[in-house]
Amino acid sequence: MLFFDIELFKDFFVVGFMNEKEVYRAYTLKDLPKIGQLVATRRLIGFNSTNYDLPILEAALNGASIKELNNLSLAIINGERVWPRNQYDHIDLMQIAPGLKISLKLYAGRMHFPTMKEIKFDKTPPVDIITEYNRNDLLVTKALYQKVKAQVDLREQMEYQTKMISKSDAQIAEYVFRELIPHYKIPSVPIGTKYRYNRPDWLKPFGAVDTAQFEVGESGAVLLPEVLKASIMISNKPYQMGIGGLHSKESNIDYRDVTDFDVTSFYPNIIMKLNLYPEGLGPEFLIHYKKIIAERIAAKKSGDKVRNETLKIVINGAFGKLGSKYSCLYSPQLLIQVTVTGQLILLNLIDYLTKYGCEVISANTDGIVVKGDAQHLIDDFASQIGFEFESTHYKRYFGRDVNNYVAIKDDNSVKTKGTFSPASLIKNPDNAIIGEAIIQELLNGTGEAHIFNSEDITKFLQVRSVTGGAVFEGSYLGKVVRYYHSQTSTSNLQYYKNGNKVPKSDGCRPLMNLGDFPKDLDRQWYLNEFKACLNPKLKKPTAKKSKKEAALL
Repeated sequence: MLFFDIELFKDFFVVGFMNEKEVYRAYTLKDLPKIGQLVATRRLIGFNSTNYDLPILEAALNGASIKELNNLSLAIINGERVWPRNQYDHIDLMQIAPGLKISLKLYAGRMHFPTMKEIKFDKTPPVDIITEYNRNDLLVTKALYQKVKAQVDLREQMEYQTKMISKSDAQIAEYVFRELIPHYKIPSVPIGTKYRYNRPDWLKPFGAVDTAQFEVGESGAVLLPEVLKASIMISNKPYQMGIGGLHSKESNIDYRDVTDFDVTSFYPNIIMKLNLYPEGLGPEFLIHYKKIIAERIAAKKSGDKVRNETLKIVINGAFGKLGSKYSCLYSPQLLIQVTVTGQLILLNLIDYLTKYGCEVISANTDGIVVKGDAQHLIDDFASQIGFEFESTHYKRYFGRDVNNYVAIKDDNSVKTKGTFSPASLIKNPDNAIIGEAIIQELLNGTGEAHIFNSEDITKFLQVRSVTGGAVFEGSYLGKVVRYYHSQTSTSNLQYYKNGNKVPKSDGCRPLMNLGDFPKDLDRQWYLNEFKACLNPKLKKPTAKKSKKEAALL
């Protein structure tokens, strides 16, 4: 197994290989026989390698000149799809890693990788700088591989005939159904096509849902009608419908003794209950879909984790492809029927609960959080519509809004979302110490002490992408930056192209390489943010002035 990555400049090509023991070798166009031998005999692991590195590598092995390689690179960057002709033993981590398709540099920041290196590609730097940059990228690729190895292993064990090793969850669902229904079609839906929602008679309408027209936009996605953008009021509380799901609009709440009710397998069960199927697959889709769900339930009960997780990917991934115009699962009408039905179910439930004195404090896509004795009402509602609910009791529920909250369970375990969640492969580091301090304050009243006692610098960092790259006091940092709030900095990070301030970087210093704990860390800034988050009525302190702003005063 070899991790690999290509660096290509106007007059220079290098491909780096690294094994699991981190032994690194770099090869140029003079080393094509050796490169060809490695490619033919070893499994390759790259990042965005299906779309970029493999086509470039194959062209180089076929004798392309440096000019031809640069022309191919430019075509790929400009959106041309170039597929390798040969079948390589290869894993593309970009397809497996969770979340939106982001850069390797941003994954490095999310993993708190020790070194974040970047070079400007406007001219060819010295060879030693290129190879050191290449080697660092391979170390990041290896770290990412270790993070997603469970997903890689799962794909290795999948039973379906199509090779799944470098496919995302949604792609896996796509290829599974292509194999199960080989006479599939990819529907062609003209831009501007309009649909109306067909409401089941067992659901009460809300808002203008019965008359709204859903239109297909330029990307093939379904647009939310203007008439559904207004808030829906139930018991003086607003709820917002959307293409993805329902959201409540609460802010700055703090409750004790509440219960979270989630609908079990919400969207898959709606598909089955309403007998919905994508046009490109026909009614046969339902036969296979119901069978896959039944097989997954059986695997879960028997403890077959591999099969359970495999089938879960297929079930959830199938829904994820309903909005993709390149998929055989593409079905704007089905998407509307599923998501709007889900929202009406929740709105009907909220209306039902509030009539019997329960307070719904939050609602989000497939569940609600309720204050009051609601279990018997939930059971009654579930029996009426034929769905099941799972419940979790929280002894404390603290939230900034529907997408940012801390929920403390009876055993003191904690569920978090948004700004209160730790950094992960799907979330940038964003001053995690503040969220941790909130949790400690809610658990035992030690939030301030947590901020002042922590010696883990990764908890005090922000990571963000900067279009065109960022600079700090004249030094180029890169397109992904990592920084902390400093006692001594009166400057900020700036965009390389226009000198504008990078948002939320006042009084900060970059920390592209992790090392000793910074002596100038401004713990008081983090404490002030913690207090303002805990009590939103507190006024946040004025941000420190930049050198340029101070000179104007």
